[in-house]
Amino acid sequence: MEGGLEQAWHWYPLAPLGITHPLAAVQADTLINTWIVLAVMGVLILLARWALSHKKSTAAFIVKALVKNYMLLVVESSGTFVYRYYAFIGSLFTFIILCNWIALIPYVEEPTKDINTTLALGITVFFYLQKEIIKVHGLAHYLREYFAPISLPFPLNILVGLLMLPLKLLGEFASIISLSFRLFGNIFGGTIILNIVHN
Repeated sequence: MEGGLEQAWHWYPLAPLGITHPLAAVQADTLINTWIVLAVMGVLILLARWALSHKKSTAAFIVKALVKNYMLLVVESSGTFVYRYYAFIGSLFTFIILCNWIALIPYVEEPTKDINTTLALGITVFFYLQKEIIKVHGLAHYLREYFAPISLPFPLNILVGLLMLPLKLLGEFASIISLSFRLFGNIFGGTIILNIVHN
């Protein structure tokens, strides 16, 4: 079917352009489950906002306790509290935990059991870290880490930096893969165990 569901749960959005390679396919079930997680997250945000408007309620106390725990998580991770780190880590942590818990709803599966989801999260974290490194240390320091990582005299440090550049890039790429496969392995392993228990 042109531009539609060619097989069950696989969508080829570029099919009208003649691109039907498996790498161009979108797993529709993962996409649907991710949107379910985002919808649940949106509802929880609205409920948290409502709870905070009733300052002396139990719900407000629970929301404030969660916010404080996220603040402690940021302080433990970065050594200080910076709101932009808090917003990123809190959003990421909430999204991942909801992706893992969403399987409690019948007929809904964890989006994080798909390597594409965890890879997307790993790439997001990687680019966020690069942006923050540049923001804190400056672009010159960031490029120096890639092209002149060793304290040597001027022409020699550039030469050694260029020789080490492939290793540096490989290390950065490996960090994305490591972040992705760590989360994917945990969730996929849990899914297999649950399937064994149910069968």
